[in-house]
Amino acid sequence: MANIFDLSGHPVFKIVRTEFYSNIDAVLLVYDISDSSSSGERAEALERWLHEMAEGMDNTSVSLLMQVLKVQETGRDPVALWSSCNYSKEELQAVHQVRWSRSEYEKLGIDPRASKDDINRSYRRLAVLLHPDKSTAPGCEEAFKMLVAARTALLKRLLH
Repeated sequence: MANIFDLSGHPVFKIVRTEFYSNIDAVLLVYDISDSSSSGERAEALERWLHEMAEGMDNTSVSLLMQVLKVQETGRDPVALWSSCNYSKEELQAVHQVRWSRSEYEKLGIDPRASKDDINRSYRRLAVLLHPDKSTAPGCEEAFKMLVAARTALLKRLLH
């Protein structure tokens, strides 16, 4: 069973939208590319909405499907809309993994029997994606701090 809500991307409806972000499994984002905004403004609006959604979600594996409408009418490239965001899908996935995983092992994406080398290898892989100096993905700064804390806790456990 699916519940579908039209939550409008307009800032006026932000409070209403945030009520629906918990306990979701998927998001269908329908985006009208024919509005008169510049591509930079549309990209900023999309980035704000993705950040808002990431802040409000409590599920670690939400699927996002983006449907761009009226492409033929405008002649605009829908891929350029996503490309104008300054972060990658992998960065968003890393933020989500670290922020919403329950255990330190899940945050690093490793098995509880992981060695020190496994912990450090996974940390380095995620740190490249999440470091605030390198990423502009929504939530990357908080996720990076959580990643550092998870690595520190796991390494301390190995010593004791």
